[in-house]
Amino acid sequence: MAKRVFKDLIRDREEKITIDKVQKVVSTHFNIKISDLKSKKRTKSLVTPRQIGMFLSRELLKMSFPEIGRHFGGKDHSTVIYACNLIEKNKSKDTNMGYLLEDIIKKIKEGG
Repeated sequence: MAKRVFKDLIRDREEKITIDKVQKVVSTHFNIKISDLKSKKRTKSLVTPRQIGMFLSRELLKMSFPEIGRHFGGKDHSTVIYACNLIEKNKSKDTNMGYLLEDIIKKIKEGG
């Protein structure tokens, strides 16, 4: 019975994750505006958080590349694919990136 109760609690928590929540947590973590995540600006201080937001949207929400692109200011699906591949590669090479992603995921799952 306990397993079933915990399974339901975990599923409820996961169902509450939205792309808006991902964008909010990422923008708060990096101290930038959500509008900057969606903008066309390509400064380093915005590109990495945007790529992380795209990657987490794919990982946590299983959204399609075109759908993620639409939520990040109309980016092309190929931009989203590139971002996801880059973050995945960096996660494998750089333990700090792995810890950063874990930290942001924890915040997303806890509600921001």
